[in-house]
Amino acid sequence: MERSISGPTPAPPSDGATALSVDWAPAPDGAGLEIAGWTSRELAALRALNPEDRRRHISIRPVALRPAAAEAAPAMAGRFEVAETTVVFRPRFPFTEGASYRVRVERPLGRGGTRYQTGVEVLTINRPRRVPESTVRVTGIFPSGPAVPVNLLRVYVHFSGPMSDGYAARHVRLQGGNPVRPLSGALAPLTPELWDGSRQRLTLLLDPARIKRGLAPNLQAGYPLDEGDQVTVVVDADYPDAGGAPLGEGAERRYLVGPAERRRVDPGRWRVTAPRAGTHQPLLVTLDRSLDCALLARLLRVAGPDGSTVRGRSEVGGAELSWKLMPDDPWVPGPHRLVVDGRLEDVAGNSVVRVFDRDLDRPQEDPLDVTTATVGFVCLPAG
Repeated sequence: MERSISGPTPAPPSDGATALSVDWAPAPDGAGLEIAGWTSRELAALRALNPEDRRRHISIRPVALRPAAAEAAPAMAGRFEVAETTVVFRPRFPFTEGASYRVRVERPLGRGGTRYQTGVEVLTINRPRRVPESTVRVTGIFPSGPAVPVNLLRVYVHFSGPMSDGYAARHVRLQGGNPVRPLSGALAPLTPELWDGSRQRLTLLLDPARIKRGLAPNLQAGYPLDEGDQVTVVVDADYPDAGGAPLGEGAERRYLVGPAERRRVDPGRWRVTAPRAGTHQPLLVTLDRSLDCALLARLLRVAGPDGSTVRGRSEVGGAELSWKLMPDDPWVPGPHRLVVDGRLEDVAGNSVVRVFDRDLDRPQEDPLDVTTATVGFVCLPAG
């Protein structure tokens, strides 16, 4: 007879012995497979057998893709150890995570291993997959200030390591309202998702068609956000990293939604604090509003008196309201220029060149025919 205990526990064998059970050996023996339920006579008989004869009575095989081929598969190599009340199988090669295994036992056994009743028990067990612990964490959600305009265009989520692609819609959301609820339809569905080259910065777009006035989605559903509301960007703790491990720790950032922002970015409104020549003082630029953090980090540069770029390390300030440059070499005296790429945008998508949600009846909002803007400053000698 053959009996499987992969489901409910079967009836005990006819000789009064209990049905066998199988489990993974407890730590520190987790690499082994433990078979319990033997009679003391069976255990004594197994101890008396040599290793080869034990394998004739007990065999372990991986479950084949085709069940009919399972018995044809070779038994796993390894050794059977007879403990006080159990038999433990130690495989020569590790069990495969996520795979199933069949344990076939001929029993019961008499003295010296002699079979005094023909019987077979078949047990099935699954090797669980270990879920690795992720070391990846959310390092920032941008904008990083406390408030955003009602026509907010982008949100960035920064991670400390590479993340899996294709999971953002399930694990990142905007929520708000009273009572608090997910803001359905606020984020534009993006396929593929918008990642930087390292898959450590995720870009989320609020639905542009709902932001631009006059378009049907805006007329029908309004802005994705409501002015005066509190909204929160939520990143789930089970968002999988590139290796499939969950973050283990979620993150969120809350904003107060303010009035719409519909002005071009104007560097002429910024305040530039010039450093002294001959020093390594930072150049500090104070902005008139929060700008797009990713663009701000790469679309500003400083030109020296001879027109060459001043090399150094730049840094974006809190709430994306400032930018500074720490030079590699001391500042030289004379006139300098802060060069601003025309593609630089604020958090609502307005750039140096154009207004994102442009009013066609306002000529002052027509796009500018420029590629850069400059702000001059002078490095004076210290003293």
